[in-house]
Amino acid sequence: MTGVLRNAQRTGFPDPAAIADPVKRLSIESSTPVWLVEKLTAQLGEPKTRAILNVINVPAHASLRVNTTKITPAALLASLKPEFPDLKESPLTPIGLIAPSGHLAGTSAFVKGEYTMQDESSMLVAPSLDIQPGDVVLDACAAPGGKTTHIAQYLDPKQGGQVTALDLHANKVRLINKNAKRLGLTDRIHAQVLDARKVATTFPANSFDKILVDAPCSGLGLIRRKPEIKYTKTPEDPAHLQQIQLAILNSVAPTLKIGGRLTYSTCTMVKEENQDVVAQFLAAHPEFEQVSVPTLKPLHKAHNAPALQLFPDDYDTDGFFIASLIRRK
Repeated sequence: MTGVLRNAQRTGFPDPAAIADPVKRLSIESSTPVWLVEKLTAQLGEPKTRAILNVINVPAHASLRVNTTKITPAALLASLKPEFPDLKESPLTPIGLIAPSGHLAGTSAFVKGEYTMQDESSMLVAPSLDIQPGDVVLDACAAPGGKTTHIAQYLDPKQGGQVTALDLHANKVRLINKNAKRLGLTDRIHAQVLDARKVATTFPANSFDKILVDAPCSGLGLIRRKPEIKYTKTPEDPAHLQQIQLAILNSVAPTLKIGGRLTYSTCTMVKEENQDVVAQFLAAHPEFEQVSVPTLKPLHKAHNAPALQLFPDDYDTDGFFIASLIRRK
């Protein structure tokens, strides 16, 4: 390493601007694999790809979701302001607060369950389900429980409201239960170990009013927070994951009540795992209709309507995709 640095000191570093191939140049400038630059450029165009890659190496701001069963956003903001003077309401959701930095998980309010840490884009998922207090909800891929607990905030167990949260692994189910306990929501969350691809053989048909499939995905929308994703994923991953995503959707479909709403979401940016999955599911399930995604605030920078796609450069959040489907028959 010392020899490499000394050689660089003597000879200097190559100028990326001298690289003729625009894809290779952008790959070097952003420390992003060529295959991913090629894919994003093909799907989004060079200007949008450059805008995304320009922000992924900038640290993400801190964001939290208010537990509205314990405190209002205004009251929490007022209580945290002395310690975090730059804290403010999220432009994406009225129950989110954001700050440029700060250890927001280190407060007594966090320990008491007045809020939890969650990216703003993820906070858009639960409202997309249009949950009513007495709904019976399935969160098919639930760990670590951020979206499960958000769903639970809308439910009233006295009216029969409950969310069933599934995960493949027992340790992750324990994590869901731990988060539910801290937030005081255990009376409306039931977590269990189950492969989401077995939902149709585990639950009766027409069991749920609402279903969330926050599917396993390549996670390419998270590369600002988890830069290692750029180097651990391969060009073959999106196509492989698409098969798993479709298998989960096909399994949960018959357990949704007629008139019920299904949300499909991912934290990735490539169409193979997003628009293509939705299109294939709808082709196989004519009883479903895609509708616009409900949001608590207007999002003028969202893409791919009637679905909702956010890229990291749109609102300085993770990249995220949400589609809303209604079972009509």
